[in-house]
Amino acid sequence: VKTKPIKIHTYICDNCGGNEFRALNIGTQEIAKELRENFPKNRIEIFDRDEIKTDSKLKKILNEFNDNKIDILVGTQMLSKGHDYHNVYLSVILGIDNLLNSNDFRAFEKSVALIYQISGRCARKEDGEVFIQTLNQNVFNPFLNDYEDFLTFELKHRKDFYPPYVKLALISSSNKNDKTAKEAIESCKKIVESNKFIEIVGLNKAPIERINGNWRYFMLLRSHSIKELLGCISLLKYKQVSIDIDPLQL
Repeated sequence: VKTKPIKIHTYICDNCGGNEFRALNIGTQEIAKELRENFPKNRIEIFDRDEIKTDSKLKKILNEFNDNKIDILVGTQMLSKGHDYHNVYLSVILGIDNLLNSNDFRAFEKSVALIYQISGRCARKEDGEVFIQTLNQNVFNPFLNDYEDFLTFELKHRKDFYPPYVKLALISSSNKNDKTAKEAIESCKKIVESNKFIEIVGLNKAPIERINGNWRYFMLLRSHSIKELLGCISLLKYKQVSIDIDPLQL
């Protein structure tokens, strides 16, 4: 993948002179409010699922942005997904450390991919700049301008632990009753423990433990044998659980 060079600059705080900043997981509304206070003459719009609820609204915002009627778009990762922007010369990625530090083995892959996606939206015809807010400059720097180097690094560190070298299965239970959800996942654990070819990587409440009143539990399995993993999973199909092979999200 050939891209324009990406650089990370170190900035000094005007108030204290320090260069270690605390990344806050703030939303698009707060960022847009701050920008409007600092750039009162510019039109600033929000581009996220709360604001863009219809296809017509999406097209309207993008067309106005491409026609230079909107000066700054503040959005979520929606901004990086395949939209074509003609006159963008500055892209800013805030809070990427929240993605990097998530409990997903693909976190580094997703973070680097997002940087490349955002940089690809910037200055299609001429040079542009990409600013990245991060406390992990040394983590990103070696791979910002060579995706092949990143792939080599990532494959090396996944060996023996994660796909494509081993198979994963995410077993999840969900129930209005916390005890019932926990018992369902623990009954699956007893079945899996009898198979010496399968490793239980972890079993606990889901990172978001309750959604729509349902308590949620996860169990992550790992195996070098897809045959053994599928055979064991077939014993779980009558349990009150859902099963996801090589899950894209943990």
